[in-house]
Amino acid sequence: MLHAIPWATLRQRNDKNLCQTLDEARILALTGIFPKSRTNEEFFTFGIQSAHGSLPDQGSFPFDERLSQVVAKLPALPGVTKELENIGGTSYLNQNREKFLTLLQEQPSAIHLAGHGFVIESEEGVGFRAGLILDGGGAKNILFARDIAKLDLSGTQLVVLSACRGGIGRTEVGGNWSSLRRSFIAAGVDQVLAAQWRVRDDQLPDFMAKFHQQRKKYSAPQAIWKMQREMLQDADDITLASVGAWVLECVPIELD
Repeated sequence: MLHAIPWATLRQRNDKNLCQTLDEARILALTGIFPKSRTNEEFFTFGIQSAHGSLPDQGSFPFDERLSQVVAKLPALPGVTKELENIGGTSYLNQNREKFLTLLQEQPSAIHLAGHGFVIESEEGVGFRAGLILDGGGAKNILFARDIAKLDLSGTQLVVLSACRGGIGRTEVGGNWSSLRRSFIAAGVDQVLAAQWRVRDDQLPDFMAKFHQQRKKYSAPQAIWKMQREMLQDADDITLASVGAWVLECVPIELD
């Protein structure tokens, strides 16, 4: 349950948020150090603007009826294009599953994914409850958490999941691949930033641009912590919920 806590926005007795009280961030990790982003990193950004509204080739995986209902309700994301423009990197817009997986084989040091994530609340199956909607429509362009967990992304230091509920899931006996965040950790990624609940599409371009600028100077955990501290000054309830949604899970580096 510790992975579901919005640490930055925990209210203290002095009526301040935790990130405004503590200067150091050690989020979801107890030991080790966190490297700063590489100045010459290979940085890939992916954006998916539409979920295409239906899954015409159903039947190849569990929950097809429920998943179809989820996908049908997903809105277009007009802010994705601006988000990718703001953060820079090598940009890939509206890639289907096959092209996306081919690009991941290059193992860039940092990956930013802007689009739709989903979580199907069900007691059936293992690893099918969470996934990403890629371009092209149909079940063949769904990438499930269990598929991500099988990838080799050991050369990737950071993944940013700029997608609703990318961090939430269920704890499985024998494995934790039911959330997108945990599936990337299982694939070998060192750090994954994800939202625990729905976030506002219109706020993401500026929010993510600031995060990627900050991580050039600080480690990723410290960058998000400093951003949350800054944005929570005199914040309204909507901003509080949006900024507090982000949790960074890390695999710390051991000192020699």
